[in-house]
Amino acid sequence: MSRNVFCIKLQREAEGLDFPPYPGELGKRLY
Repeated sequence: MSRNVFCIKLQREAEGLDFPPYPGELGKRLY
């Protein structure tokens, strides 16, 4: 089951990632 998030780059709802791509604060922000 996926989750939807608001993508800042695309300016629309998009499917969220399964896990944070980077460690730390940047990963939390991208996740």
